Order: sequence, then C-alpha cells, then structure tokens
Amino acid sequence: MIALHETHKKGKYDLEALAYVGAIKEDKRGVIVSVMSADVQMNLVIWNARMTDEAKKAVDHYITFCYSPQKYNSKYRTLTISDFDILSDEDIKKTPDVNKIVTTVKPYVDDTAIFKKLLDRLVEINPNHAKILEQFQEDFKTQRASTMFHHNYRGGLLRHTFQVLTIAESIAKLYKDVDMELLTLGAIFHDIGKLDTYDKETGATTDYDRMYGGHLITGQKYVYANFREYKRLDDLINIIASHHGSKDWGALTTAATIEAHIVFIADYLSSHGDTLLKEMM
Repeated sequence: MIALHETHKKGKYDLEALAYVGAIKEDKRGVIVSVMSADVQMNLVIWNARMTDEAKKAVDHYITFCYSPQKYNSKYRTLTISDFDILSDEDIKKTPDVNKIVTTVKPYVDDTAIFKKLLDRLVEINPNHAKILEQFQEDFKTQRASTMFHHNYRGGLLRHTFQVLTIAESIAKLYKDVDMELLTLGAIFHDIGKLDTYDKETGATTDYDRMYGGHLITGQKYVYANFREYKRLDDLINIIASHHGSKDWGALTTAATIEAHIVFIADYLSSHGDTLLKEMM
C-alpha cells in the first residue's frame, strides 16, 4: 500500500493523491518531483520533459495526481505518474482533505523562533559566533537541506540544523570531556556550504555547487573565512569535511575528534529520520 493521502477513485487510475511539492530535479528524459504527504515523503517520476516548466511552478504548492500502486518502486521510494494539477488557493479552500495534511506536510514552523534558538545557543558560548550566524539568517531560513531526500523543502536546512544540534547535545551528555563550543559550532555550521548548493526557487543543484565540488568543500571555505581566530579551527574544518561519516558516503576525510563523531551521528539520525523527528520542533 502506498502511504500517500488518498482522496477518491478516479477514471482508469486507481487513486488520486494530494501532496505538497518541496523541490524538483530535472532529468533529460523528464523531471523528478519531490513531494510530502501526511504519511510519507517520496519522489514522483514523470518521463515527460515537457512537464519540467510546470513542475517548477509547482514548487511550494499543493498538487493532485492520479496514480496506480503498481507504479510504486519501494526500493527507491519513487512513484511514476503521467502528470499532475497544481492547486490554487481557491482550490485548496474547496478541497476538504487538504486540512488533514496541511500541518504535517507544508512546514508551518516559526522559522524565526528556531533561528533564534540557534543564535541564543551561540550567544551562551561566544557572542561573536552568533554574529557570524546572524549574517546568514535569510539564506538559512529559506534554503533546503537536500534536493530529493531529507528536509528537501524551503526552510529545510534550518530545521535539519536545529535537529542536528539538539541530537548532538543529547549525545554529548553521555561522554566526558566533550568541547561544547566545538560541538555546537560543528553542529550549527556543518551544512553551511549548502547555502550555495540549491536554487532557492526550485531546489535544483546550482552550477556553483557543481563547479566547486559540493557543500563539504564550500562549507570549509565559509568556516575558514569566518573563524580564522578560533583556536580549534582545524578541528572545526574536520567536522565539516567528515560529517558524512565515510568516503563511501561522501566524506572528504575521517572524523578526528569525539565532537566530529557526534556531529556525524546526529546528522545521520536527522537526515534519515525526518518524519520521526518533527516533534522536536
């Protein structure tokens, strides 16, 4: 059974679904649309390149689409469809089922409140660190954390960062001699390179990111430029470079400190448990 919100039977297809579009990814054969529903996050595959422009318009909007359960690939969590309809504000008002998913799909989280929690945490450690984060406020509040996987909606990077910090601080309580300043900086800035990774309108990977080698490399540049006077700069850069865990998973190096190991674990839990961790907000 596909865990999408089912509205009613329709035509030759088995079901009609309602979902919220977080991002898209262009493919030369068509387009991949990342959607969220009340129960699941998945990717819709449309093998029709002519739908690309329509898909771009759908980002940050609700859509309805017809589908057959037989077109669902459980291994890759993809569902092949032929097209979709974008719901206007008037359509939403006329759609009784939309209220069932609006609070679980489209993120109605107070972004300002979450960002302030990050700032307050840095102020406790060093007010100068908070000033560095503050200059990235608008980008942080609008950027995605990924294109097709976790937190892949506008504002997803901020939510992911908050989750990583919360998890990391909880894990740190289990160990002695954890440098909380280093851990906090590593958790909050581990994905700072993603500010340049995704187009803010569509969520597609930018040419800048492809040119400069990804967010782990650009993240190190951000950190080096802003934390040159920090006494553990090398260890902070190591957290950025190693937070994917292993080179097989995209890490540039291995974790060199307990703080780097903790940030990796926290990042892994957040990126693989988005739906389970929503309550942390």
